[in-house]
Amino acid sequence: MTISLSVQTIIESIEALSVEEQALLFEQLYRRRLEKQRQENIKEIAETKENKPVTGKSPQSQNPLLQVPATLKNNPLFDEVLGYIAAYRHELDQETEAYYRQRDTEVQAK
Repeated sequence: MTISLSVQTIIESIEALSVEEQALLFEQLYRRRLEKQRQENIKEIAETKENKPVTGKSPQSQNPLLQVPATLKNNPLFDEVLGYIAAYRHELDQETEAYYRQRDTEVQAK
């Protein structure tokens, strides 16, 4: 059975729900999305294991932390997250540098 609804009709239907019902709806949609993504990841992992060469692995290719799954590479937010990580690292570097400058100044003052 196919139901054809316009996006506007769907939005109006959601807006007619109570706040609690809307929260429940969005939570269920989120959980379904996570479960779908999990199933896709499991399928991709199984396919990767089947197609993985047994010999000739470099130590770098054996380290799972150095490999980025295809699901992340295709995620439009991946580059944004990498940007946040780089910005956070830079912030930590600045804080560490400031701390050591302060320590050096205190040691020299003695």
